[in-house]
Amino acid sequence: MSKFKVLVGDIFRATVKGTVPGEDGKPKDFEFVLICNRSSQEEVKKAYEGSGLIYADFLKQKVKGWDGQQLVLDNTTGQSAEFSEEAFDALLSIQAMGLVCFNAYNRDNGAKEKN
Repeated sequence: MSKFKVLVGDIFRATVKGTVPGEDGKPKDFEFVLICNRSSQEEVKKAYEGSGLIYADFLKQKVKGWDGQQLVLDNTTGQSAEFSEEAFDALLSIQAMGLVCFNAYNRDNGAKEKN
C-alpha cells in the first residue's frame, strides 16, 4: 500500500465532439459526454504495450454512462438510447468513433494546463 494519497477523483466526464455523415450524406455535428472511470498513467501505458491497443475494448472497460448522446436511438421509442453495453457497442460501430472517444478520454482523464 502506498504511503501517499493522490487527490484525484475516480470518475470523470469526457466531452466527445465531431461530425459524422448524416442520413442525407451531409456532415452532422455531434457532442456528448462519456462518464468514465479514471485510468492511471501506468494503466494507459499498459494498454499501449503488446500487440496493439483496441480503442473499443479499452473504452468498454472504462465508460460507465453518457449524457446528451443523440447518435444511437432506441428502435421502440425513437428517442436517444439510454446507456447500456449494447447501445455503447452500437455507438462504437460507427467508423472511427472508438478513436474519437478514446482521444476525448485521454484528453480529459489527466492533468491539463490552465490559462
